[in-house]
Amino acid sequence: MSGTRVVVLTNERDFAADVVVDRLQRLGAIVSRLNIESARSEAVAPWSPAAGEVPMDDQPTVVWWRQFETDDHPNDLAGVDELLVERAQWRSWVATMCGSRAVWMNDLWAARRAENKVEQLRTATDVGFCVPRTLVTNNAAQAAEFGRSVGGAVVKTLSSGYFSFSDQSFVFTELLDDAVLDRVEAWSAAPLVVQQHLRGALDARVVSLGSRCFGARCRSKGVDWRKTPFDATLWSTWEVPPDIASRCKNYRAQLGLEFAAFDFMVTDEATYFLEANQAGEWMFLDRVLELGIGPAIADHLLVMGSARD
Repeated sequence: MSGTRVVVLTNERDFAADVVVDRLQRLGAIVSRLNIESARSEAVAPWSPAAGEVPMDDQPTVVWWRQFETDDHPNDLAGVDELLVERAQWRSWVATMCGSRAVWMNDLWAARRAENKVEQLRTATDVGFCVPRTLVTNNAAQAAEFGRSVGGAVVKTLSSGYFSFSDQSFVFTELLDDAVLDRVEAWSAAPLVVQQHLRGALDARVVSLGSRCFGARCRSKGVDWRKTPFDATLWSTWEVPPDIASRCKNYRAQLGLEFAAFDFMVTDEATYFLEANQAGEWMFLDRVLELGIGPAIADHLLVMGSARD
């Protein structure tokens, strides 16, 4: 595996990538890291369809497409629009790099498909996960009726991004209450996910990679644990049940993913699938629980490169 060339597409503040890059280099890999900040300030390799060339020096063996996006937080709606347009251009530029013989984690087009939350729920159902009752709608009255029928609901976006229920560029899950339902104009602007609220359930995150599975549970009582300051004491290692681990692997196989971070809600009766992020975070768990996810990712990238050769 020595001499394997790995390209990492991420950003300067991706400390999780630091851990993986360090291990890759210690194992003899040749690592090139392209941060979005550098790409924005320097000329990137040009591409032309006539040339038939992939814009990379020293063709890589493996590409780790991590978090190749700026984490800027706009101050107003105009800034949000500019940010979204800029992100769209860079996401398209990444596609110019797909003509090489390199293997990707994750495959670009598979990952794009896997970002869609409707596709996630369909796939989760196909592989046998329990899924909370869910409605996709842009109608507040329909959302309210659904919430009453399931004994309470939460609302989330179909895709990450700014919308009128939040003053943040990243949107978290919110309780479907009167304050949210009263914003009728915001509802009609775009469809949203309305989902059964599983009261009393514990949050769980599972990182599925190759044949390995890493799990952790959180005792947070909030609607979305990401909205509050991180509290390490709330998290503990979770021995992922074999059936859940198997379904995670089958889910990835169906969508063509090497890696995914799954979010579940665990009750006494069942483990409910919420979503799966093909570039989900795991470093916060490795720091407090020492799960070994970082080293496992580095090792898997090298295995992928070896298999390609």
